[in-house]
Amino acid sequence: MNAASVQQTFESMVRIEKSGLRLGKGQILQGTVKQLYPNNLATIQYGSIPVNARLEVGLVRDRTYWFEVASTGGIPKLKVLNSSQSATSQALPGSPEALVNEWRLQKSGVEDKLLRMFTASGVPFSRSHIIEGASLFHNSPYPEKTTVHTLSHMAQNQLPFTKETFMSLAVLDGGGSTGRSLEQLLTALKGQPEQASLVQSLEKAFTGMSESNGRPIFPPPLHTFLSSMGLLYERNLQQKGAGGETAENLKARLLQFLGEKGITEEQRGLARSLVHRLTGMQLLNIDKNHSLHHHLFYIPVKFGGLTQDVTIQWEGRKNEEGGWDSNHCRILFYLELEGLKETIADVHIQQRIVTLTLFNQFPEPVTALEKFKPLLEAALLKGDYRLSSVHWKQPDDHNRETKRTIPQKKGFHKGIDIRV
Repeated sequence: MNAASVQQTFESMVRIEKSGLRLGKGQILQGTVKQLYPNNLATIQYGSIPVNARLEVGLVRDRTYWFEVASTGGIPKLKVLNSSQSATSQALPGSPEALVNEWRLQKSGVEDKLLRMFTASGVPFSRSHIIEGASLFHNSPYPEKTTVHTLSHMAQNQLPFTKETFMSLAVLDGGGSTGRSLEQLLTALKGQPEQASLVQSLEKAFTGMSESNGRPIFPPPLHTFLSSMGLLYERNLQQKGAGGETAENLKARLLQFLGEKGITEEQRGLARSLVHRLTGMQLLNIDKNHSLHHHLFYIPVKFGGLTQDVTIQWEGRKNEEGGWDSNHCRILFYLELEGLKETIADVHIQQRIVTLTLFNQFPEPVTALEKFKPLLEAALLKGDYRLSSVHWKQPDDHNRETKRTIPQKKGFHKGIDIRV
């Protein structure tokens, strides 16, 4: 791993982000023809989504086909996959077997398995996704479930099918935490004064949520965390001529460290894993929405002698400059508390008025909340926010309406990350 490979991955991410396309040229989708219109226009049912498209040939209504995206400008143009080989086989035209025959893939092999998995999950994919995905599958150090989940996420989000992308996402899905990775590398570097700069960056990562100056695209505390961890490293690298900093962050120092001679294999492995985690968070937070921000981060914190990650999800409007609108946003905290167990704190902000909803399986601790509320009000006032109300909701597995109100984590990583 080196800075060039990470930069190449980031540049691919930026191209995808700017395109704003949900379907890419060359991608394959399985759809059913629902409506036919003049001039070869049709409505294709792709999973639960109706897609209006222009077709190259006439088709039969209510029949399922494989389509290849020929162009995406304006109304997408779809090409029907229907070779003579698949037409003469016993496979139905729109079935996975038909596409296996069309592409001459090995039946019952990894390619066949990936194709069926992408089809079943409604993920648009291309032939290169299948071929490159099979190579990543064969060389993956992770369990099959993690490997398949990662490849599916890459296809769904049109991420480049490279080893760097795969390893960066799989490490987030494979367990562990950024906080523990930081501590492990700190321990491995103990007693090496020549690595004092890297050690300082690692220690600073636990205290990155502090105020920042300037006019950042993210809320000030989050912007400081992103900068110190190096999650804006490639963006700043592109802006270096305009004064973007590239050295004073953890990711840059880790990449420099990996290029040094004389470091142990243990140190190299721990540093490489940490770079993958940081790159994975960048990949998770590609902003494809031109009017809204959505970000999910795992922030390392220390509570007494315990190190864990806090999972925090931000959602909110963009202001006129493309930055964060602090007057209108939503913040979700996913916690595992020692006494209260799994807890979700759902913070809604409208016109700087804050509504807090806590989701927890236990009955409402009325006395504790009454003591907590004045402290929260005072803290919010310091930031020019006003607390409107605090609600406590118990999830009810037998009540659909209650279950539907529980916020769902919209990221790639699963589970709860912090114990207090």
